[in-house]
Amino acid sequence: MDQIENQKYSEEVEVDLKEVFAYIVRKFKTVLLWGIVFMLAFGGSKAYKEISKQNDDTIEDEQTVYEEDLALYNAQKVAYEEQIDSIYDQLNSEKEYQEHSVLMSIDPYNEYRDTITYYVYTDYQIMPGMDYQNVDPALSIIAAYAAAAENVDMNSEIIKSLDVEITARDLQELIIVDCDRNTDVDSATRILTITTIGNTQELADQLMDYVKEQINNQKDTITAEIGEHELRMINETSAITMDQDLQYKLTGYNNTIVTLEENLAEVQESLNNLEEPEAPSSVLVSTVKYALIGFIIGVLLSALFIGIVFVNKYLCSGEDELTEQYGIPVLGHIFGHEQQNVFEKWSDRIRGIQRNAVTEDQQYSLITEYLSHLKKQPGSIAVVSDMDSEKARMIVEQLKEYAGTINLVYCGNSAIDANAMHSMNEQNTVLLLIDWNHSTKRNVINILKNCTNCDKTVCGAVVLV
Repeated sequence: MDQIENQKYSEEVEVDLKEVFAYIVRKFKTVLLWGIVFMLAFGGSKAYKEISKQNDDTIEDEQTVYEEDLALYNAQKVAYEEQIDSIYDQLNSEKEYQEHSVLMSIDPYNEYRDTITYYVYTDYQIMPGMDYQNVDPALSIIAAYAAAAENVDMNSEIIKSLDVEITARDLQELIIVDCDRNTDVDSATRILTITTIGNTQELADQLMDYVKEQINNQKDTITAEIGEHELRMINETSAITMDQDLQYKLTGYNNTIVTLEENLAEVQESLNNLEEPEAPSSVLVSTVKYALIGFIIGVLLSALFIGIVFVNKYLCSGEDELTEQYGIPVLGHIFGHEQQNVFEKWSDRIRGIQRNAVTEDQQYSLITEYLSHLKKQPGSIAVVSDMDSEKARMIVEQLKEYAGTINLVYCGNSAIDANAMHSMNEQNTVLLLIDWNHSTKRNVINILKNCTNCDKTVCGAVVLV
């Protein structure tokens, strides 16, 4: 093959991670052995240290300290969890209020406001010459009307007809009553001012109608229970205004939510950073723990070492490398032994090998059939290999049983044996026999170089797996 004859073979290592991993899996006994060695070393060392340093007083002191630390930890944990629940509930309540409150939806720079002002006239007069004077009922009447305006009546037809969903809290926030409270009668103004606010003019007007309804409903009762009087409306206005107090309230409310969120984050972080004290470990627990750590370290180190050995020994990675890098077709695989365990099955699966796909007779028949088509010149075929000579001879003898007229001659390792090279030169074509578990890339490259130097064509390769 001209391609093989002119090939410049390189000894640079091209690592195939799939092949490395498959090789490590196949060496599972070595991996497990080193894992056990490290497990015994780590576990034994830890057990010796624990046994040598412990006595009854030490164990008792450690247990006492642990119980105290655990009690403190549990108390702090419960306290943090209660704080978190409290802050979380408060935060949810505030956010729900902010979302549904009518007051929170009002733009403080465009607040719709209705105001009505009443004056209470009682026709009270001081009786001259009398030591005892009747009390002026004006303040009591004003207080009664203020209470009527502030009273929440969710069954009012006006409230039911509102376009927005409104609650008792909304009514208390949207209706503002200003009057003489806790004031001396002589200095009282007898003025009752009621203001309704809303996010629309319609809402402010409807709330004012509700207030008037409440006052009118209570007028007869107040007259009968407190005294005769006149409720004179002296002013009524509607306006759109800027409410600075509402602006301050909205800002303060938002700041409250931010503060709650910050407090929640701080307490949550404190809870997350709270570390549960470790119980004094027994000798057995410590030993098992360190033994497992040792086993893992041993497995990883041995796998790493085996992988390094695989790469440094330049083990031939099989079919892909031979075909793609050197242009040598792989005629077939010969299975050296039956599968013994799950690790070998896994290794074969990684490499794409199916041992039970064909029988031994089919393997050898397919290989010799390929040889009959690839052999372009008459004469015999030299079989060269770096594997164990006895094993190689056995394979060649089995191939001969299926070879028919094809003459196969085992020559040996032409890279290091002059007799093998001489025997190879006497044949017409070369067949390369490779043991995946033992053949090195360097030996295979040297054999291929000898074939090129001797002007011999490599018709293919057979891989022992």
